[in-house]
Amino acid sequence: MNESLPELLTIETDAISLQRRHARSSTFGLGAFGFFLLPLVIMMVGGGVFGMTRPDWWSPFLSVSWLMAILSTTAAGIARVNESPRRGTLTIADGQVTVRSGKAGAVLPSGSVVGGSVTPGSDGGLLILNLDDGRLITAKVPSAAAASRALEALHIDPLGRPLVGRFRGGMLRTFAGFGAGFALFLLGGWLKATLELSFTSGMAWLLLCVLLVSGWLLSTRPPEIAVGADGVRIRGKWGARFIAHSAIASATVDDLGALVITRHDGVATSVRIAMGNGPMLTAVLHRIELAREAARASEDSADRHATLSRGGRSLAEWRVDLEDKARRADYRHARLTESELGAIVGSSGASAEQRIGAAIALRQVAGDDGRGRIRLAAEQCVDARVRVALQRIGAVEPRRGEATRGEVEAEVQAMEEALADDANGPRPRTYRAP
Repeated sequence: MNESLPELLTIETDAISLQRRHARSSTFGLGAFGFFLLPLVIMMVGGGVFGMTRPDWWSPFLSVSWLMAILSTTAAGIARVNESPRRGTLTIADGQVTVRSGKAGAVLPSGSVVGGSVTPGSDGGLLILNLDDGRLITAKVPSAAAASRALEALHIDPLGRPLVGRFRGGMLRTFAGFGAGFALFLLGGWLKATLELSFTSGMAWLLLCVLLVSGWLLSTRPPEIAVGADGVRIRGKWGARFIAHSAIASATVDDLGALVITRHDGVATSVRIAMGNGPMLTAVLHRIELAREAARASEDSADRHATLSRGGRSLAEWRVDLEDKARRADYRHARLTESELGAIVGSSGASAEQRIGAAIALRQVAGDDGRGRIRLAAEQCVDARVRVALQRIGAVEPRRGEATRGEVEAEVQAMEEALADDANGPRPRTYRAP
């Protein structure tokens, strides 16, 4: 029997942080950039307003603008330090979670914590708590056992939800982008004063500078890596790439701090991570290994279930046949129990076709309990198309095998999108994430 948890659970931690909805450091940084560039913008386009002769207010305006830029830069640096993990405590008591990081603190209802994970390490462990608004609480704890007790107190299954690794952008990226923009604006101001360019030319140069700086920041923004029961979704600059656990041969971190995922066919996917994201990167790598172990344990079981195959039939015919067999208990005769069907629905070793087929059969055999297990499997899924298909199947209540026309059409369409390229086997495939 497990030791009962105390009514008050407090964990002292060397580093804890609660992700802010809006980072103050980013706000102050943008403000500093704006104050620095405002005089240059006026220099570039001001010829059409007050001519090339500087007005009397120009010198004091320039001094105030750049003074505000220096103050904003200083404030951004201070905010960046305050937003970093600091020594504090995590307390769980009376239905609330209290986070103390340095002098800052926050009190959250325990119901707002919807997921979590534990990453063991040589110097303790890393606890990550997922909030319902998408933010994260990260805490370096004395031991993995202490982190597990926190999850148990919150009734959180560490593998119940995907781990979403949101990484911070590097300072070099920000300084390089703003520095390049500053240099471009200076060049534009010099050209404006020297060549006496027109108002239209100044505006065109201004637009070009904005586009170049925006393009740099967009092309170098940090990735987001989500690890679910089915695979790894890497959301980059322009879209998302999904790699099934069954297709992964290894996952490592190279000497430059990049996550390298190598498939069984030898194709490697490298994700560059900025410095300062070591704990989160370690947590992502650990979660991938846990999920791959679970996938290997389920591969042999998933290969035995040929009765779930589509067999060249249309999606609508396949769906009806699965429900008919489930009503006649054919799956029970084939030794596919409710437990086995539930395992296939949540298995990363099964194909998308097998998982969807098992979900349809489980819904018919197990009723509301089966629908609950299907919805749970959907929550653990990071492949967007399969997740939507499972959500549709779990949302339709079986009525002796009947459903409304709209429900059937929505379900079949979701299945069609999920299985569109499943015949090609484990992929990654690239698509724009919803």
